[in-house]
Amino acid sequence: MRTVYLAGGVEGLEEFIAWESQRRMAFRFTDSSLKALQALGEDYRVQETADGCRLEWTMAIDMKGPLGWVVKLLRPVVQRNLQRYLVDLEALLLKRYS
Repeated sequence: MRTVYLAGGVEGLEEFIAWESQRRMAFRFTDSSLKALQALGEDYRVQETADGCRLEWTMAIDMKGPLGWVVKLLRPVVQRNLQRYLVDLEALLLKRYS
């Protein structure tokens, strides 16, 4: 387990549930300073392809209370920000492994 620090001062206690070096990483939050965060999990999988590799990323988040409704209403904004995160991740990986 490890503690991670997110934007806005949110701290989360993260438990890795899968680790395969250079192939897969999955974790879930077991606790968070943001009490509206009921559950969060991510799964990163790297698959070899004919011309390199492909990253498959799955994220699940469940918020409760008023903040949960806000997140649902802002879903398009959240998705756009997550897409930007993937673009930044791709740039980092290309820089590091090209």
